[in-house]
Amino acid sequence: MFSLGYIAYIRRDFSDALLWFTRAVKKDHHRSNYWIGKMYWRGEGVLKDQKRAQEFFAQAADKKVVEAQRALRFLGFLANSKRP
Repeated sequence: MFSLGYIAYIRRDFSDALLWFTRAVKKDHHRSNYWIGKMYWRGEGVLKDQKRAQEFFAQAADKKVVEAQRALRFLGFLANSKRP
C-alpha cells in the first residue's frame, strides 16, 4: 500500500497518494504517517496545515521513522532560530 502511495505521489496524483498512505497507516505502516505529514506541510492534495503535519511527523517519529525524527529536529531548530 505504501508503494502504491509513493508511486502516486511521484506522479503528483496526491488524492490517490493520500488514499494509499492512509490505508497503509491503518495497517501500521508508520512511514506513511511521515508522507501524509509531508503532504500537509506542503499543501499537496490537502489544505496546507503545518500544525497537522507536525502531528503526523510526531506519530511517525514515535515509531522510530528516521525521516520524521529529522523533520521534527529541523522544525525545532527553525522555531528556536526565530526567537530573539
